[in-house]
Amino acid sequence: PPPSSPPPPSIPPPSPPPNASPSVPPSAFQPSPALPPSPPPPALPSSPLPPPSVSAPLPLVPPPPPPPSPAPTSPPSPLPPTVALPPPPSQLPVPSPSSSPNLLSTPPSSPTAPPPPPSAPPMPPPCPSTPSPYPSQLISSPLLPLTPPPTPPPSPSSPQLQPPPSLATPSPQPPPSPSPPSTWPPNSPPQPPSSTTDGFHTPTLLSASFALAATSLVLTFDPQPTNRANMNGIAPCSRVLSDATVAILAGDNSGSDGSSATEEPQCDWRDDSTLVVLLARDTAAAPGMRVSIRSGVLWPKGWDGSCLGAEALCAGAEASVSVSSDAPCDVQQTQMIEECMIPEAVIQGPLELSSCPGAELSLDGSASVGGGTRPLSFSWRAHPLSDNAAALSAELLLQTSAHVTLSAEALSGGGTFVFELQVANFLGQTSLSTSFTVSRAAVAVPTLALSTPPLFQVRRSSVVIIEAIAQIASCFQGDDKQILFAWE
Repeated sequence: PPPSSPPPPSIPPPSPPPNASPSVPPSAFQPSPALPPSPPPPALPSSPLPPPSVSAPLPLVPPPPPPPSPAPTSPPSPLPPTVALPPPPSQLPVPSPSSSPNLLSTPPSSPTAPPPPPSAPPMPPPCPSTPSPYPSQLISSPLLPLTPPPTPPPSPSSPQLQPPPSLATPSPQPPPSPSPPSTWPPNSPPQPPSSTTDGFHTPTLLSASFALAATSLVLTFDPQPTNRANMNGIAPCSRVLSDATVAILAGDNSGSDGSSATEEPQCDWRDDSTLVVLLARDTAAAPGMRVSIRSGVLWPKGWDGSCLGAEALCAGAEASVSVSSDAPCDVQQTQMIEECMIPEAVIQGPLELSSCPGAELSLDGSASVGGGTRPLSFSWRAHPLSDNAAALSAELLLQTSAHVTLSAEALSGGGTFVFELQVANFLGQTSLSTSFTVSRAAVAVPTLALSTPPLFQVRRSSVVIIEAIAQIASCFQGDDKQILFAWE
């Protein structure tokens, strides 16, 4: 109708059934007045019943409760959501009341309505946001197909609604790491070996052990350099060791005529923390012995104090250690156990014995090695399978030196004799048993022996002297008793 004619009165719509949209008679469709530009929507108020909104069909999921907001002093008037305007009435078909159950109801127009706009404003794009947390009502119309609009890509500037704390999945927390056991007192420094002054401390004797060849005794002090007891080169051990220790190292130095020898053991500093005692032939040093330092002669290198003051740093008689009885050559500052040298037994003698009835046999074990500075101890015996083993063992049991002699009575009637020798040094190391076989000849052959061991090693350029000892048999009959030697 023309703008000047008054609009027909609006017919109140009947009460719609539950879950149904209201119906409007055909005469209620009129051109909508021009809407003024709507201001930007304010923040959504906390209202118990939010206004309806046009949205795509979504499943009715109970929304999370909105965050609490302070109550406004004057609630703003809710603005209706933007709804698409219908086309002009000339293009609208006239629906029957029965065929338009779901029509958009419009509020009654005022008596003086302004003329319709030449064209409808463009449809604003849907907001690229997450589903509204407020309940929505679906409004359907036969003129507007209910086609869900395409979902636009999320905008980086659009805010994203975060789930409430009650619905957020808690992230697993790693278990707390166990705290290290507490120590008390924390970072306690190691205790010094003795009293200290200006970074120095009293020299400490750590260990005493024999050299592997059993020729010297090595005393090891802590790494702090010492004054070497003011010794320069080889000097008597009495300048640094106590009198009791020197007496043990000297041993029995009495001469063959009963006079006492004046020679005493000598010592030499290998470095500022290592003292080497040179052992003599008659020394009484042995595993388990006690070694102590002479008082007032050994102090830290570079220390200029006095051994008589209260803060003296001079080593005294308390600086003493014992040589290990089980491993006398072991150095305690190393992880492995050092073993002393094992001696080796060597027997020299004739390989054949004359057929003369009164012939004797001599054996020599002086070529044995591994005794160090002291002589080896010898243990002779006859092998149980040897001829005349009992008689020979009885004679050998009484002889403990390097040279043994077997009588003709003990050898009488035998043809093959097997002897064994075992040697040991003063450190308790024992050699393996070595054997030697002598056979009785059918004739009166000379007795022959060599002065060298059966096997030895020399340099190519060395000069070696091998001595052979021969003796004519006592029962040899003849005028020519000359002995000729042939070497191979």
